[in-house]
Amino acid sequence: MYHRVKKYCKQHKMFERGSKIIVGVSGGPDSVCLLDMLCRMREEEEIQVLAVHIHHGLRGAFADRDEEFTKELCERLRVPYYCFHENVNERAKREKLSEEEAGRLCRYERMEQVRKETDANVIAVAHHENDQAETVLFHLVRGSGLEGLCGILPKRDRIIRPLLCLTREEVLFYLTKRNLSYQIDETNEEMIYTRNKIRNQWIPMLKEVNEEAVSHIGTTARLLQGATEFLKETCDKYYIQCVKEEKRKIIIEEEKIKQYHWYMQLEVLRKAFIRILEMKQKKQGGKEEAKKNIKSIHIESLKELLEGETGREIHLPKGIVAKKVYQSLQLTWEDQNEVPNSNSFSYEIELGFQGQKEVIIEPSGDRIRLEIQDISQEFSSQEKIAQIISKDTYKKMFDYDKIKGGLQLRTRKSQDKLTLNEEGMKKSLKRYFIDEKIPREEREKVPVLLDEQGVVWLIGYRIGAQYKVDTTTRRILLVEYEKKIKEKENG
Repeated sequence: MYHRVKKYCKQHKMFERGSKIIVGVSGGPDSVCLLDMLCRMREEEEIQVLAVHIHHGLRGAFADRDEEFTKELCERLRVPYYCFHENVNERAKREKLSEEEAGRLCRYERMEQVRKETDANVIAVAHHENDQAETVLFHLVRGSGLEGLCGILPKRDRIIRPLLCLTREEVLFYLTKRNLSYQIDETNEEMIYTRNKIRNQWIPMLKEVNEEAVSHIGTTARLLQGATEFLKETCDKYYIQCVKEEKRKIIIEEEKIKQYHWYMQLEVLRKAFIRILEMKQKKQGGKEEAKKNIKSIHIESLKELLEGETGREIHLPKGIVAKKVYQSLQLTWEDQNEVPNSNSFSYEIELGFQGQKEVIIEPSGDRIRLEIQDISQEFSSQEKIAQIISKDTYKKMFDYDKIKGGLQLRTRKSQDKLTLNEEGMKKSLKRYFIDEKIPREEREKVPVLLDEQGVVWLIGYRIGAQYKVDTTTRRILLVEYEKKIKEKENG
């Protein structure tokens, strides 16, 4: 068994030769087995082993006994020993956690503290194959996706689990063979905890059906771990192809995501939900793990919204809002503590100026430059005009003498209309935005250049037909709109 564990550690690259390893030691059979095996590897692998014990403050004299036992065990094995006393019951009440979860947090926090203080490489904990089976069954009956059914990973970040290749029975056999004593936590027999019911009732029943039930569940978990790793790599690739992340928004392109298998669509949506939660937490300083707020019903709701009509929206946990906006699904968040940022602005621009005129728009920092030029010779033909006119979205040329009164640069108003052709056909900007499928939240940001007759240029989209240069044009107004580079900030 020792050699199997050693091989398992190498297979999963749990630690390198010369590593310093923190071991969580409760005094129970599993942690005693783990500590002894790692101590046997000290000379062979040139590793250093340090032990951390947590007194949870829950079991009175029994907890005191465990502390004394682990201290003596570490002295006998010549292992540096760190012990911490915690009030798990108080933390559970304060943070509204179960005692199990509060105790788990205390253990991992203290082990990580010692790891940092001693500059250790990894933390070893004593989960074995029975723990794996219990975890998989627990996740299965509670409701879980593939990731939950993978159970406990051999290595995750700095946490390693060398005993996952052994059953509980094999651990006990090893201790007997090595003549090692250990402590029993009497609360493991109490049926008030779900995991204890799985351990003491369900597992024995499954072993009546098949003696190898625990090992078979462990094998299935390992296969699912491999499949999940492959699916994650595929999801990451698809995510890059169909998702765009902005400053506080994620945009999923409907046409692209629908090319994928239905399961991968769900995985991309799940990753997008996790990412928007992480983006929100980064902005607001939150520390809670994003995945904890996500359930399968949320992902199914996003899938349904993606396939629904434009304009619909749903509200998800932690203030996340998902909207169907034409051919995309957009995720953002609500924040009642943030002051709404108004996009409206208005600037008057008098004509008759000499040289170039520039207006800086606040608070965006965008700029508009205007210049009046005399034409030295007539535009002799429409072909000549077509050659001269800029195709740049943000740089346009207008017949200066067709502009009446002064110019105004502002955000749109309900009465604004755009002339579409020489016959004078008009369309309201609201209707134009709808027809061009411009998202509602973007419409208020689009700058409009007007004179007293109407819209001269809906900047970034279309100019008013009556202001176009033609063969009679003698003076032109060159207008260039320069957006402040926000794409870099978003990227």
